[in-house]
Amino acid sequence: MLVSPYVPLGGGVGWIAKAAMLCLETGEEYAAQHNPDYDFLGDFTPIDAAIFERNALDVLV
Repeated sequence: MLVSPYVPLGGGVGWIAKAAMLCLETGEEYAAQHNPDYDFLGDFTPIDAAIFERNALDVLV
């Protein structure tokens, strides 16, 4: 995971604060997010939240 205060993410936020980009996917057997066949899989939400929380804590603590 890229965490750098020098990389402009989100319109330049990375220039003034620590920033990170988290890209989550469900795997090759599911349609990609911007595909018309995409169906939100809520089963992955707890896993995604745990990944985001761990990364946030790594940056903030």
